[in-house]
Amino acid sequence: MVLSRVAGLFLLALALAGCQAGPAGAPSSPAFADFDDWGAARGILDRLFSDYEHYSRGSFEDLVAGDFVPDRFDYLQSLDTAAYGGKVLQLDYFINRVVNDPDRFAIDFRWNKKWMDSRTGGGPKLLSGQVQMVFKARGSSWVLWQVRGQDPLTAV
Repeated sequence: MVLSRVAGLFLLALALAGCQAGPAGAPSSPAFADFDDWGAARGILDRLFSDYEHYSRGSFEDLVAGDFVPDRFDYLQSLDTAAYGGKVLQLDYFINRVVNDPDRFAIDFRWNKKWMDSRTGGGPKLLSGQVQMVFKARGSSWVLWQVRGQDPLTAV
């Protein structure tokens, strides 16, 4: 009886030790050994929105994956329309969920955007929505691969 309890405890200890391999969902690459999903999500979105505030199609194209889903050219055209059609006065977000694996990084968030339409003049517009942006690993960085929901970058 005592031997079976010791054996059971030993097997339990082995199983628990195997569960402590690292943060769930973190890429297994050594470069991501201290990977923080929420911190990385904030960093990715902050960089994306900062580059959007100072939009230049040439530099922003580097942040959009070559195999963007559904169509990269149409998405970049929508970005051009929004970015050149007005000025972002403020863009805030609140992350709801972060999911990642070694190749993809999905961020679900709510956003609020204060935007001034330069074509019609008038006062600022307040826009809001909820979106999931999926990023794809490219080298040591992440590029935008897919947008599901109300995109804060193309909303006008």
